[in-house]
Amino acid sequence: MSLSSTPSITYITSRMVKETDVNNTPNGNITGTNSKLYSLDLNNTHSQKAFFKIYDLGAVTYGTSLPDISIPVPNGTRQTVTIAEGVSFTNAVSWAASQGPATLAGSALTGGALVAIATLID
Repeated sequence: MSLSSTPSITYITSRMVKETDVNNTPNGNITGTNSKLYSLDLNNTHSQKAFFKIYDLGAVTYGTSLPDISIPVPNGTRQTVTIAEGVSFTNAVSWAASQGPATLAGSALTGGALVAIATLID
C-alpha cells in the first residue's frame, strides 16, 4: 500500500458577517463575490414577526427582486440554521428584512432589532 500527496493545497476563505440591525434597506453584495452560505444565526427582538430575505444578487430592488431564501423569524425568538452542504450563491449575497414575505416590501420592522450572523465560504 502506498500513500501519495500533492504538495499544493487549495485554501478556503471563510468569513463571518454580522449585521446588528437588518431592515428593509437591502445590504447588497455582502461578500463581493460568489459564496456558499453554511450557517445563520438570527435574533429578532422586534415586537413583530420578521422575514429575513437572502438574494443571489449584487444589487437588490427592494419590493421587486425575488429573494432566493425567505426565513420567517417570530418576534422575540432566536433561530440558528445550519446547512451542512451549504447553499451556493453565484453572483453575490445580499439581504434585507421586513414584515412581508417574498417580494412584498412589507412594513419596516420597529421596536427592536434583527441581528444576523452568517458563516460563508468564498
